[in-house]
This record gives sequence, C-alpha cells and structure tokens, in this order.
Amino acid sequence: MDNLFQTVLLMSLLGSGVILVLLCLKPLLTRMVPPRWQTWLWTLALLVMVLPVYQWIPVPPPAPALPALPVQQTQAEPPPEILPGEGSPEENTESVRPETPAPKPEAPEDPHLQGLTLVHLGYLWLAGLLVFLAFLLGSYGRFRIHLHNNSTYFPEHSLLDAVRKELGIRRHIPLRVMPGLPSPILVGILSPVVCLPDPNLPEDCLRMILLHELTHYKRKDLLLKWLALLVNAIHWFNPLAWLLTRRLGQACEDACDRDVTRSMTPQERKLYMYTILTLAQP
Repeated sequence: MDNLFQTVLLMSLLGSGVILVLLCLKPLLTRMVPPRWQTWLWTLALLVMVLPVYQWIPVPPPAPALPALPVQQTQAEPPPEILPGEGSPEENTESVRPETPAPKPEAPEDPHLQGLTLVHLGYLWLAGLLVFLAFLLGSYGRFRIHLHNNSTYFPEHSLLDAVRKELGIRRHIPLRVMPGLPSPILVGILSPVVCLPDPNLPEDCLRMILLHELTHYKRKDLLLKWLALLVNAIHWFNPLAWLLTRRLGQACEDACDRDVTRSMTPQERKLYMYTILTLAQP
C-alpha cells in the first residue's frame, strides 16, 4: 500500500507541475494555439497524472567515490615505567592522558514503526478513492434509470441521418426526449444516446444541436471526460486535479464548437451560437 501511495504522490506532484505551467501559459495558448491543440495539452497533463512517467526521466549516474587515503598504522608504544624516586605521583598522573570513551551503539528502530504514517495515509487515500467512485457511479446509474423511466424516443427524422452522413458517422445514435433537462446532452459510451429537452424544436435549431452532440461523439470527448473523472478520483486530494477536469471539459467544448462552425457561413454561425447559448441557460 505504501509503495502504491508513493507512486500516486509522485504522479500527482509531476502532473501538478504540468498543470501549473499550462495555467501560466493560458493567455498565450488562448491566442496562439487552436482549441484542438489545447485539448491535447490538457490531455497530456491528464496522462502524466495517470501514468508513472517519472520513471522515464533519466537520472544522472552517481559521482564516483574518492579513493580512501591509506592510514599509516604505527605500533602503540607502551607507557614508560616509573622508577622509584622519579617524579611525584601527581606528575605521573598528569603525564598519562585518559582514553576517549567509545560511542555507545544506537538502539535499533522498531521496524513496525517505520513508515507507519505513510501506511495510514495510503489507507485514507484508498478510502477517499472508493467514496469518490461510489458517488460517481451511483449518480450516473440514478441518472440513467431516471432517463429510461422519464424519457421517450424521438420519432425518426431524416435530419438525423443527414447529419450522421455529413459527419461520417455510421453508427445509429437514437434520440430521446426528457422534459426538464437543462440542455441537450450526449449520454453513454457503449450505447450513446442524444437527449433533448424539447420535442418541438425548429428544424434549423435541431440541426445545430445534432451537429454539436454528434461531433462530441466523433471526437471521443465523452470517453476523454470519463478518463478525466477517473484521474480526478485517483487524485481526489489534489485541488489541481479538480481544476484539470474543468479545464479539459471546457477545452473539449471549445474544440467541438470550432470543428462544427469551421465550414459554416456567417449566418449559420450566428444561428449555431444563438441555439447553443439559448439551450445552455438553466
């Protein structure tokens, strides 16, 4: 447990350094780097926090030890004998130097006490990880059950097939309508579904929504966001991991908007931004 927790700490420390560098360069990146590349940079920080890349950093070899100087051993001479009548006992006592006492050996440390704090912190980290995952999976499971029980299938529409062909998506992704949903969303990795809050949307607005959500599917943004949540669960104790999840989600949205509007006319871009902003409002 202590070795695993040490590895997590090292990955968290190295990933925090990458995140801080990206935060410092954010004004420059916003002006000079396209949103797609910004997503890749935040994904790099994500991988640093989940892969032990610190093991790939070359470590310089230790400096060679200097050779020990030879010690000249001399045979100790016996103290001179004191003959009768030569000097006083006090003089003879001063001439003899007392020997330096040998240092006392230190008591060995108890092996059961070594690393006790690190082991306890490791179990605390594991408990936080399990609580985070339980809350995340429980919330997602409740939402899927609520979606299944309170939504209806949107009638098949030729616009859906047209958008799929336009984006080069072969898989059929169904549409569902759930009243009260804050905004349209794409749900599910293995069985993706596009959820709409209102079935009576104008056709031009519906096309913009489908372009946005299906572009998320084409870019694998949902899988990337789930990976970010997993990294957030592993590094729940690091505030920069929570910030990384939000920054990566925002970068995915910006990159998706850029991909959707790249080939649009100015009028279509205005309609797209109006649709996204209107439906994003609570």
